[in-house]
Amino acid sequence: MVSPQPALDLTDIQGNILRGYGFPFSRYLFCRILDPSESHDGLSARRTISGLIPDITTSEWWRGEKPQQTLNIAISYPGLQKLKLPAESLAGFPFEFQEGMLKRSINLNHVRKNSPEHWETIWRQESVDLLLVINALSEDAREQMTSNVQARIEQHGGILILGSQDGAALVVDGEPTKKEHFGYTDGIGNPDILGSGIPARPGRGVPVPGGKWEPVKTGEFLLGYLDEGGEVPASPRPHLLSRNSSFLVYLKLHQNVAAFREFTKKQAEHYPGGEELVKAKMIGRWDDGTPMQLCPFHKDASVANDPMRNNDFSYADDPDGTRVPLGSHVRRMNPRDTFGFDGRLACRHRIARRGLPYGKWVPYDQTADDTEERGINFMVVNASINRQFEFVWKEWVNYGNDFGLGNDRDPIMGNHTGQGSMVIPGDPERPEAQPAHFLTDIPQFVELRGGGYFFLPSLTALRLIAQGRVMEELSTYDPAATLPPAVDTPAVPPPDIDPPRRDPTDAMKPQSFWAWLSSLPSRLFAAVGAWISAAMSAWIAKHQLTFFWLLRTFKPIFKKGDVYLVARYRDVVEVLNAKQAFFVTYGEKMSRLTNGGEFFLGMQPSETYERDVSNMREATRRTDAAQIIVPSIQQSADAIIKKSEGHLNVATDLGLIVPTHLTRDYLGITNDDDMRFAEHASLMFRYLFIPDNPPEVDAKALRAATECREAIDQQIQDQKKNPNEMTVLGRCLQMQRDGFERMDDVQIRSNLLGLLVGMIPTTAKCVAQALDQLLDRPQQLAGAQQAALANDDELLSKYVFEALRFNPQNPGLFRVVAEDYRLAGKRLPVGARVVALTWSAMFDRRELDSPNEFRIDRPASHYLHFGAGMHECFGQRISQLQIPGILKPLLQQPGLRRAEGDSGRLQMAGPFPSSLIVDFNPPTIPPDTRRSPDA
Repeated sequence: MVSPQPALDLTDIQGNILRGYGFPFSRYLFCRILDPSESHDGLSARRTISGLIPDITTSEWWRGEKPQQTLNIAISYPGLQKLKLPAESLAGFPFEFQEGMLKRSINLNHVRKNSPEHWETIWRQESVDLLLVINALSEDAREQMTSNVQARIEQHGGILILGSQDGAALVVDGEPTKKEHFGYTDGIGNPDILGSGIPARPGRGVPVPGGKWEPVKTGEFLLGYLDEGGEVPASPRPHLLSRNSSFLVYLKLHQNVAAFREFTKKQAEHYPGGEELVKAKMIGRWDDGTPMQLCPFHKDASVANDPMRNNDFSYADDPDGTRVPLGSHVRRMNPRDTFGFDGRLACRHRIARRGLPYGKWVPYDQTADDTEERGINFMVVNASINRQFEFVWKEWVNYGNDFGLGNDRDPIMGNHTGQGSMVIPGDPERPEAQPAHFLTDIPQFVELRGGGYFFLPSLTALRLIAQGRVMEELSTYDPAATLPPAVDTPAVPPPDIDPPRRDPTDAMKPQSFWAWLSSLPSRLFAAVGAWISAAMSAWIAKHQLTFFWLLRTFKPIFKKGDVYLVARYRDVVEVLNAKQAFFVTYGEKMSRLTNGGEFFLGMQPSETYERDVSNMREATRRTDAAQIIVPSIQQSADAIIKKSEGHLNVATDLGLIVPTHLTRDYLGITNDDDMRFAEHASLMFRYLFIPDNPPEVDAKALRAATECREAIDQQIQDQKKNPNEMTVLGRCLQMQRDGFERMDDVQIRSNLLGLLVGMIPTTAKCVAQALDQLLDRPQQLAGAQQAALANDDELLSKYVFEALRFNPQNPGLFRVVAEDYRLAGKRLPVGARVVALTWSAMFDRRELDSPNEFRIDRPASHYLHFGAGMHECFGQRISQLQIPGILKPLLQQPGLRRAEGDSGRLQMAGPFPSSLIVDFNPPTIPPDTRRSPDA
């Protein structure tokens, strides 16, 4: 079924959002908005922007000839601050946009030659508030638009042009082309956007049944519309500021052409296919744009030049990368269906490329000089910088584990130190012409010279900003924005307080949030505040969801002493993602457990953190799921269930023991007593994450840590004598031998200790609490059992993690404020402690439809079981396999039910489940596996 076309007002949308212009010349003007003291009245910049609006190019289709030039405008977060947007609007912008590219450079793996110290000054100093983009059909037309812009600035002032960067189509053999400096046709794979009016072309969107394609949902590139997740993501208020707007990422990328040509020429000496094939394998297309998936042996101009054919392919019949290597550039930038699910996963991370090269083309018969200015103005349009650009840049360009390639990076754009590698699989049908080949010692081909994050406002938004009317629009009601906020329906009615009832006609009335808030009787707030202050912890423990409802509805950021409870989804996610403003609190305790060693769980943002995470990703591979993790879980769980004879304590005998066996089979840490080992891990977990433990508990945890360190030290020495590279420990020791930084014995021990602390007690808690919720819901339990019996692991996971939402393993995460921060308009001072209530966030009606219902169709983003941001659980992927994997064989047993009496109810010992006993019909041997009497 083809998605309905949204009715877009193309005259309100900047033209470079929905399509690239295809003009051969461009200029990027980098501007600073002057402070009020520098521009007399502080309004000059607004007047200049107002004067530029008539020249701005929209998405409206051109009738007749193309215009001679175009102009578009984008504004950074500091620029919006200087333009005096109200605090309520500024607070609604995504955290990554607020931080900007410079602050997020470590998170983006901008290290070595890409680190900010090598950036151009204006980007290193975060000076660019305004980006003006000019595209033109000729150099004269480009100069004319530049003169128009300068005239507006001189007329009104308030803006200073700091510098500029020209771009132009590369002239090859006397003709302008679409090539970039490495010689490859660029921009072929840009997505078609639903509602843009551009006729859909096969392969540029989302695959649908019947081998057809439909455009990518509008909301992936334009704020205020449905995205591929079926949602309208939260946007800055008012809706007139965000709707029809988008975000733009600008990067100046320098290309080392000489290094590229020298490398590929050298590689061709050892590859039968020659230099042209080596380069095509690295890129994933031939130099004219012909896709290797369609033409693996030679390029074909008839395919390359046909927009109805040059993208019409999937990777379904090339799962191992025989035609197009898994690590090739185009397959990383758009994996299509590489990960299965008909390509739906990749569609959540599409980016729209804009921009032109800079510098002159170097003919192949001439020697390039990599000190010359040569590269590409790389611009990305996306509705979510974090989910789209940053994800692609971090996970697919500069990391290989999603593709089963360990730490291999994009051979073209990835960060390399001269030690990078790439595998070109051999073709079994043509072993002599295309044998397996390993590219080694890949140098840095592309270097980042600077960049930034910008808001691409609609024409309506620009007018509001220019006229200083954004504050006025905060008082208008927008049905899509749900203002005033809907009141959640509590799962359990709170005592003596009736939820405020809304007149159904309220939705038709213009009303601001603050007017709505102030209209509530003051005695209601007093009652709520008094109730919260006086409420007994025992009552809260029994009515958590009601307590969270009260916080979300009346006090979404509730201050108690120096602790702030943050209850709404959007605010919780912002806290967890703003790594520079909110630090984890576990560092000192983690150091005590490791006896002075470091584990990245307790680190703050740093290059050391990035290196340690990268090292452990290298040691934990994507292929481990099928080869090690799932078989270990299945074998252990099956044996325990069989031995139980129909009567089992899920909390301990299953939930604790199976992950303990996995630490043996996968991490490589053996022990003499499974239960004692599991108890040690639980004690250390409690010491780290649970505040105000009794002193004797903390003392036991430190003794347990000492015993675990000694055990790991012994395992390290044993594996040095008898290596086992199928374990994480064995791989760490191999990395140590290979000279990886921070992989000495102490660091390896600290990393393994941190992993086991998270793997065992977290899993045990999730297993028991998820099953407990399913047992309370016969219909959902039956659905989970059917999924388990059908071996539908994806469906089973949906049941398990939705069940866990009703009683997650951790109701909140602690942070400390590292710098004064304004969250949802409220100032959080340095040193204050913050509890990001993830449990409450997962019941926030502002983000989740019908949060009190059990629904298995929720997007993954609605689950915060493993946190979010920099300190999102490193073992999340393991847990997502392990938790449903442990429950699967139990759910397959007939007659599964609670044991009679209290033993069948979930019992807790402090923060951990101590007992949940179930009964089931003892497993029988299937007829086809029974041994005959004569066997």
